[in-house]
Amino acid sequence: MIGLLLKDLYVIRKQIAWYAGMLFFFGICSLIYSFLAYAAFAALMFTVSIPLAALSYEEKDRWQRFAVSSGLSAKTVVGEKYLLGVIFSVLATLVFFGFFLFMDDSGQSWEGFAGSACLQLLFLAIDLPLVFRYGVERGRMIAIALAFLEVLLLIWAVNLFSNFPLLLTLLLLFACSAGVLVASFFLSVLIFRRRQP
Repeated sequence: MIGLLLKDLYVIRKQIAWYAGMLFFFGICSLIYSFLAYAAFAALMFTVSIPLAALSYEEKDRWQRFAVSSGLSAKTVVGEKYLLGVIFSVLATLVFFGFFLFMDDSGQSWEGFAGSACLQLLFLAIDLPLVFRYGVERGRMIAIALAFLEVLLLIWAVNLFSNFPLLLTLLLLFACSAGVLVASFFLSVLIFRRRQP
């Protein structure tokens, strides 16, 4: 899996640099305007776009068919894309956290920070099975159509847990997001196996 990860990092290095630049640009905008949503949006784009860019190259070159015929398991091929997404989610969240700490109190809340971080995992969990099922372009369009539903789901979860102590609220949000991501991984493995000849 490390080899697959290094391959993807090399192939999409220019996209990584582009999205990293966007992340820092929108983070600075968040500081200037005291509006955390700029950095949250950039972190979300950074997390979701990296594995989709890698899948786009693979789809164009029909690399996945080659990988399976060379003996790689569906869990390895699919798991590497989830690992790639989680790595960049952690990186984006750390950068986002840095900007979050420097914002004045009027533009930040721990619930907002946790919600934005969890939204990255939810988008990964919903987007990746769609992309494995329908391909990058069609899967991305369906995921964009579902984005509004994902945001509503997160707002509902934040409101549901809002009466709990702050630490418990944050832990529950992350636990729910991680659980959805794990279920999504097994769904993607099933889809990938069915799509292979």
